[in-house]
Order: sequence, then C-alpha cells, then structure tokens
Amino acid sequence: MFFDRFDPSDNDPRHLVGRDRDRRWLRELLSRYLGLEGPPTGRAVCISGEKGVGKSILTRSVLEELRADHSSRTLFLAVDCRSCHERRGVLAAVANAIVRELDSLRRATADVPGPLLANAQLLSTIARFDDVSLQVAHEQVRQYKVATELSGGRNLLGVLKLQFGLSLELTEKQVQSLSGAVRFDDQGLLDALDALFRDIRGQGLDVVLYLDNIDELRHEYRTDELREKVRRDVEGILSLTRSPIALVLNVRTYYSGVVPREIGNRRVLRPLPADALCRILEQRVVGERDDVRAAFADPVTQGVVQQLAACAPTALAFLRWVKFLFEDDLLTPELLNEGFETFLESYYASVEVDALRAVAKAFPAPHHLVPRETVLDACERNQAIFDQMQDRQVVLPGDFWNPTRFALDPEMHFLHPATCLMVDGS
Repeated sequence: MFFDRFDPSDNDPRHLVGRDRDRRWLRELLSRYLGLEGPPTGRAVCISGEKGVGKSILTRSVLEELRADHSSRTLFLAVDCRSCHERRGVLAAVANAIVRELDSLRRATADVPGPLLANAQLLSTIARFDDVSLQVAHEQVRQYKVATELSGGRNLLGVLKLQFGLSLELTEKQVQSLSGAVRFDDQGLLDALDALFRDIRGQGLDVVLYLDNIDELRHEYRTDELREKVRRDVEGILSLTRSPIALVLNVRTYYSGVVPREIGNRRVLRPLPADALCRILEQRVVGERDDVRAAFADPVTQGVVQQLAACAPTALAFLRWVKFLFEDDLLTPELLNEGFETFLESYYASVEVDALRAVAKAFPAPHHLVPRETVLDACERNQAIFDQMQDRQVVLPGDFWNPTRFALDPEMHFLHPATCLMVDGS
C-alpha cells in the first residue's frame, strides 16, 4: 500500500506541529527588525539542531507569517545552500532571488524604482561570470545603463567601479577599445551584494535573507585543507551579518562552530516528544486515501507507530521509518525487524549490514559521541570502511571543524541495541 502525498522531507509550514515557543521567539526577533526605521541596521539569527529535527519547517512557517504582514515593503529571500555547493553559487542564488522579489514587488506596488531593479539585474548578470574580458563584461552590463539614473545611495555602482573597474558611463566606442580582463572574485561579489542591500534599504525597503542547509554547502571533512576551504567559504557568506538585512541561518549542530560570535540570537531546537511526532504523522496522513487512513487507524499499526515515535530522535527519522515500513507492509510487531533489515539493504546497499551493526554498537547510547578511534575499531581498523561510513553519513562528526568525535546518524538510531527496535541478526 503506497502513499499518494506523504513525503517525509516536505517542509510545508502547514505541517508544523508544536514548537510554539521557538516560533514565537523567531517571529518576535524578526518583527522587531521589520519595525525599525531610520539608518540602515540589521539583525542575524541562527537556528541550529540535529539533522531532521525541524529547523527548515519552523523557519519557513515564521517567514510565511511575516510575509503576509510585511510583503508590501520587504523582500523575503530564501536560498537552499544544498544545491549551491560553493560560496559563488550562494551569492549568485541570492542575487537571483533579489531580482525575483523586486520584480514581484514592483508588479504589486509602484514603490519599487525601475533603476533599483536594473541594479539588481546587473549584479545577477555579473555573478554568473568568473574571468571575462573587460570588453565582454562592459557589453553585458551596458544594457542596464538605466541603473545610473538611480537617485540616492548608488552604493552598488560605486563598488563595481572600485572593485572591477566597471563603469556604465562608457560609450559603445570606448567599450570596443577596451583590452584586458576582469575577475569577478568572491570577495568583490560579496562587497557588491552588501552595497546592493544598502541601496535597497536606502529606498525604504527591508530584506530578510534566509540561508537554509548552509552545512551542506560542502560536506567533505577528510582533510584539514578541505575543511579550511569550507570555513573560508562559509565565513565569507556570513560576513553578510554586517549588511542592513535580517539574516536567518539554519545549521546542523555539528556545524555551528563557524557561526560568528556577533550572532547573539541563537536557538537550538530540541527533539520533539513522541506524542508530537504522532500528531505530525496524523496530520500528514489525513489527506491520504480512505484505505491508507483506515490502515493507520488499526490498533496494531497504532501500537507500532507509537513504539517508533518513542525511539525516534527527530521528526524526519520517524517519518522516513514509518513511510518505508508502511509501504512495504512491514509496519507490524512481527515484521518490524525484517522491515528495518530491508531498510538497511535498500538505503545502504553498498554497505555490509554487519558493519552497520558493529558501528552502531560502538556507541554506549544512540545520542553519545565517541572518539574517532572507537568508530575505527568498530570498522576493524579498515580506513576504507570508516570513510564509507562518513560518506554515507552513518556517522556524523560531533564538530565538523574538528572531527575527533562522532555521533550515530539520527536515522540510524533504530540499529542501536538500546532502542529495542531491531534485534541483532548475529
């Protein structure tokens, strides 16, 4: 029996259950920023927590509420860093989001000047370049010459001239005579983005920039050199805390060591209790077919669901377990062990199940951190198996920036003997 709509990763704010205090905290902080007037200022907020604990759905819920109240003078920008990989990709995605929001706002109200939109389009255009000839660069940006008519700040145009030697005032003849090349480096683009935010604020508009999954900008942590490159990328992006915007970050707990000290507004999301997880499931099942709803109403099924909820460390882990077991007709007490065995074989096909069991047993309790050497011992001192466990995120670093201790992935907690969900097959 299959679901028609049920997706464990669905972050639709309508599915949010509980989190009233967390939601109120975030809403009040951002509302305070949106109520400010006068000189440019900003606010930065960080929501952290385990993988799958509900950071994204909480933040999206609050931003959707705020959009309903402040859409006439606020740009709500959302960028999922998971699809960007590097800093350049994030900056380009932010620039594109600004264009979309300004264009949408201009269609809805006459308060957005055309030159401001042209400035945003200009930045979006150059963010796609890397190394390019001066002539080509100027030919591309000449179409936005109307941006020079922008009254007020014009911060962006000044930065483009200072950082990249770009001037929209050159004639076509002057452009054709240009030689040499220009490199649109990341730091220059960050300065340009900050300048554009200042121009937007100068027009009386607010900006809320939401960066989700910044911990997946890059996920390598094999060498100090790679981690240092990741740190430089992330720290560059987080320099936007100095821009006159509200910056909202979602990061996994193990990644939060890179969050700047000046971000004093931080919140760690704790796991939801079992009854809240069951309510989440009920809410998602209510729109399914009659036969699906009837199956979940069965007392035996309800008993297994409650057992899973009592052991699940996060909402995502719980929903994925339930979906897989239900669709394979394995959501029964007798077939639960077989169901999780099938889950392992399906999602970790390239990893030996016995190796997964051995790694799970290396943790005194599912939530405990253990030294790297302990995990390596569980992998029989085989570095290739240890690397495989990291690549598949069977184990996660306690601290991305100093991976000396590791945790068991929340979605693998069913494998730990303490959960009593899966019987050891040995």
